[in-house]
Amino acid sequence: MKLSFEKFQEAVVKMLKGYLPDSYKKAELSLRPITKNNGVVRNTLTVSLPKEIVAPNLRLDNFYQLYLADKGTETQSLDNVLEKMAEVIVENQPLSNYLKAEVDRTFMDYEAVKDKIIPCLRNGKANSEYIADKPHRRFLDMLVTYKVLIQDYPNTRMTTSITHSLKEMWGVTEEDLYRQAISNMSSLCSYKLMPLEYLVFARSIGMPLSAVPSTSELDFGQLYVAVNESLTDGSTMLLDDALLKDISTKSKADLLILPSSVDEVIMIPCPPGKAFKESIAVLRNMVREVNSTEVPGELILSDAVYRYSAKKGLTIA
Repeated sequence: MKLSFEKFQEAVVKMLKGYLPDSYKKAELSLRPITKNNGVVRNTLTVSLPKEIVAPNLRLDNFYQLYLADKGTETQSLDNVLEKMAEVIVENQPLSNYLKAEVDRTFMDYEAVKDKIIPCLRNGKANSEYIADKPHRRFLDMLVTYKVLIQDYPNTRMTTSITHSLKEMWGVTEEDLYRQAISNMSSLCSYKLMPLEYLVFARSIGMPLSAVPSTSELDFGQLYVAVNESLTDGSTMLLDDALLKDISTKSKADLLILPSSVDEVIMIPCPPGKAFKESIAVLRNMVREVNSTEVPGELILSDAVYRYSAKKGLTIA
């Protein structure tokens, strides 16, 4: 019989050092819950080496699922997972060293880091704990927070959240962070707009996003998805009025925007007249249904539907 999650965590803390190289003999292993977006709490294991300010965090729920799925006995399964965890820790140590170097080199100096500040959009109702230590502002029914982009990859981003303590150390205001983040979007937050089926097909065959054709205008009767190259925090395009205006102008229509997650949004041309009111009711129900059944809790952005027009900008439809 397999261990419960609580017993699994205890076994990891007690036994994992035995699977790590000798250089980790003095490492401190500690369990801690981390509050993610939308109040989702993840149980993590932190492996801290003496005098190191950057330490890897391993999500134990992921490794517990590997443990449960392993076909071996309880002992064999635990052994296999502990070996995998040790492998991940050792493989990521160079990355931790790189992060430490980046922190030492740039994070003390706002002038050195300001051109890497990016905005993030978050759910406006479920993040009271998440934003408690972070500068933020309201944007419609959402929240804007800020991160420093450390490294961009094709399918992910390495970032660190900006906290009140960082803001105060830099001697800047939330307004300074907002203006800088919006200014950086043109260089750090490139987006691709494509028919939704293109993205679904690309994901099904492992095609890189760079190989997927994109467009800059919308046709009626077609669903489009907007993402960025890293497939992370693509919803921030809602903050880019110039981009939305360009799409609207080229499409010769207002835009209806569905927040499918914090990572991507869906767009359609706004139908005229009576069809608009009928569409809104259907789309609102669709967004709520998808959020409640398919979108992971920490990725839900909003249950609203948004409308963009060149005259009024972005509003809740």
